[in-house]
Formats: sequence, C-alpha cells, structure tokens
Amino acid sequence: MEIKNFALIIGAMKCGTTSLFDYLSQHPEIAPCKLKEPQFFSRSNNFQRGFSYYRSLWNWNQDHQFALEATPGYTKVTHRDSANAAENIKQTQIKYNLKFKFIYIMRDPWERIESQCIHNALKSSNREEKVSEVDPKIVDASKYALQIKEFYDRFPSEDILLLNFDELKTDPEGVLYKICCFLDIDSSFEFSEIKVIHNSRNRQIIRIPGWQKLRVTAPMLYINSVVSNNQKNIFKTIFGKSKNVKCNIPEDVKQKIISELNHDLRKLKENYGFNIDCWSSK
Repeated sequence: MEIKNFALIIGAMKCGTTSLFDYLSQHPEIAPCKLKEPQFFSRSNNFQRGFSYYRSLWNWNQDHQFALEATPGYTKVTHRDSANAAENIKQTQIKYNLKFKFIYIMRDPWERIESQCIHNALKSSNREEKVSEVDPKIVDASKYALQIKEFYDRFPSEDILLLNFDELKTDPEGVLYKICCFLDIDSSFEFSEIKVIHNSRNRQIIRIPGWQKLRVTAPMLYINSVVSNNQKNIFKTIFGKSKNVKCNIPEDVKQKIISELNHDLRKLKENYGFNIDCWSSK
C-alpha cells in the first residue's frame, strides 16, 4: 500500500518538536517515521536517495492516514548547508501526487535562542556558556515569518498549522485536539504521557566516549525510534549523569538581537495572523 499523505513537523528547533512527535506517534491513524528526524528534504545527499527510500522509513498499514516525521531543519532556509526543503517537498508532491500537511510550533524567539545556546553548551564540558555574540544562524531560526514564508509561497494556508509552544506546555490536550482536527483524524483519541516536555535545562548526559557522534548514526536513530520511553530512561539512569547549564549572554547583545527580531515578529502577526502578544520579545 503506497503512502500518499504526509504530516511534517517542520520546526522550530527547541520548541517542543520531539514531544509533539512522541505524542502524535501514539495515534492509531498516524504512522511515525522510523527516524524521527530524517532530514530528507533538507540535505541533498538524503534527497538524492529518492522518494522510494523516503517512503521506506515508515511501517505503514491500512489503518494509517498520515505518515509523520519531525525535522526542524526544514525551516532553516538561510543556512548555506541546507537545501530549500519547501521547494524539494513541492516538487516531490507534484511528481508523486502526494498530500503534505505542515505543523510549525513556535515559542518566544528570545527564549528559543537561549534554549539553543544551552543545547550547544550541553555538548561541551562547560556548565555555563559565555556568549559575546550569537551565531546568525541561531538568530535566523527565530525569524519565524522568514522561515515559514517558504511554505506559504508554495502550499495552501489551510495545509499549514501554526502552534504556540506555551500552549503545548499548559494545554497539551487542547493542542493535540487541534492537530487531530487539522489532519481530520479521530479527535476523541486519548493520548497518554502528555505532561512531559523534553529539552529542559537539566539534562541527562550520556557518559559513553564518542556518544554525540554515535547517537546520530542510522542504527542508533532506528533504535531510538522503536524503544519505549521507559527503556530510554533506564538507559539514561545507567549511563547518564545530570548536567545543569546556563547561557550567559550580555544584555547589550540580547537587546540588539531582540531589536533585529521585531520586524519579523510584526510580519508573523500581520501576514500570518499569529498571536505574539504573550511573548516578551515582541
């Protein structure tokens, strides 16, 4: 049976995409990708493997309505090392007569930047990341209107769902109901374990030499996709250690970035009708 309908969580990074993927994977009408983040449309070497490879990443059955994956890299259009995912998706849709729906979840853009800086610090041996300037790529990932424009230029607005990370934290049931209605699947399904939001500041760091490189290999990504959360927690208990980090960004650098983000935020509100009033960086 061929897969014709795809639901893509396209970002943004550090905005709960992993949690959202894990929640939605419970739904009987959704087939989760074996690799949560296949990066098929954003990396040229993956895209060149062809659609048959992409379609092989799901265990599809007759009960499924949508094939789900989550790749925040699809909304990193200003990164030189990323292909234009929106264009690749559009060309694939036309060629194979497919249906794509997109879910884009956002948070206060400054909080997202801080979270990504903390994420980078977690990879190092430091407990505090002192930053004199922020990589422009990290700032660009918080320019939500800039990133999402690529999809609105190519796909109908009714196929794009914009979500607020704050709502996922405070009302996950409501957000999941909204997504089910968006995908036109059973909205009465009762999700479980929906109180845990991943990517906190206090993380379990795995104490295995070379783990950061090992964890992104295809075999490890596959194992991660099929084991339960309970099994993952046992693994972290045995091989992990807790690490709490913070990111120290000077106030003048912060204000400069927030000022740079303001124009994009206005576009997000005016062009796409997204409510930014709850964000402190507006």
